[in-house]
Amino acid sequence: LAVDDLPLSTRVAKGPVTEAILAACDAEAAGIVVTGVACNEALSRVILGSSVDALARRAPVPLLVVRGRARSPYREVVVASDFSHSSRRALETAAVLFPEAGFTLFHAFGNPYPTLAGMSVAQARSHGYELAQNAAGAFLQSCALPAPVRDRMQLALAYGDPGELLCLRGAKRPSDLVVLGTERRRGLVGWLIGSVAQRILEQAETDVLLVPMAP
Repeated sequence: LAVDDLPLSTRVAKGPVTEAILAACDAEAAGIVVTGVACNEALSRVILGSSVDALARRAPVPLLVVRGRARSPYREVVVASDFSHSSRRALETAAVLFPEAGFTLFHAFGNPYPTLAGMSVAQARSHGYELAQNAAGAFLQSCALPAPVRDRMQLALAYGDPGELLCLRGAKRPSDLVVLGTERRRGLVGWLIGSVAQRILEQAETDVLLVPMAP
């Protein structure tokens, strides 16, 4: 470990892995769950496994999925946002957990409407960027952030698929932490992490923090 003053305790449980971890999380009043992933060298890809996948859907507290050995504190935190309530909670939680890091609010946008007659693709994307920029500004204003974090906040807007764009960004900057929000849907058991979060968990080369909405 990189620090000498970290209090540690051990807990051994018998039974299904996910249920045991969730029970321990509840018993210890845990604020975060940290887990690793397995790597299949033959396939050259990360294997989440059923336990990590289940925790991603059911953990009532933030879940940090770690891919590489930590060498230093996270220097850059990238919060993927669709400007929803779950995205706001994800950003506010990350600001509390990593107050010294640099922050980037990432949003992927599409065309705001089908390309109209006489409007070029470039014009449509430019208008989409403008709308996304305005929405991002309003979103940040609505977030309760410490002044130093707000002052360091960078905005990254890009056209395209959010999962693919975040994976490409992570390949260039694997030391970053990607933060995603999850939410509970009425009538369904567990947290729905969605297709974008699922792809990020499976494909990104960065560590990923999933932040659930409060029950």
